[in-house]
Amino acid sequence: MLYKVTNSNYTSVMVKGEYMLHYEPGEIVKAPPDTLGLMLFKYPDQAFRFARLCSGRRNKCKVLTVEPLESISMPSEVSIYICADGLNEYYNKTKKDFSVCSQTSPPEGTVCCQSVRVLKELKHRRN
Repeated sequence: MLYKVTNSNYTSVMVKGEYMLHYEPGEIVKAPPDTLGLMLFKYPDQAFRFARLCSGRRNKCKVLTVEPLESISMPSEVSIYICADGLNEYYNKTKKDFSVCSQTSPPEGTVCCQSVRVLKELKHRRN
């Protein structure tokens, strides 16, 4: 079991444009081609921590449980960009204007997978 943070409408959090995906419970979601994959978390507490960082006054993030359908990788870096143009630049590192300033370390517990089955929303239990 892995964990996916989404916007309140089950869309990708922190991503815009052609890279934004919809995570409907019961459905299979595939990462766009030639990317690191879907950004997931190993443990629920890591996902809820990231969700709190991403939640604003108008958007309360959700955490979904997902089943990985392919192998899992642990990225050493992720893009700082959230728009399609920036992500395209990140994934096309051969461009002359690409710099290491467009990448950062992933949040703690981040793993990637090319496809998952979305299971259900996980409710946060406070101790």
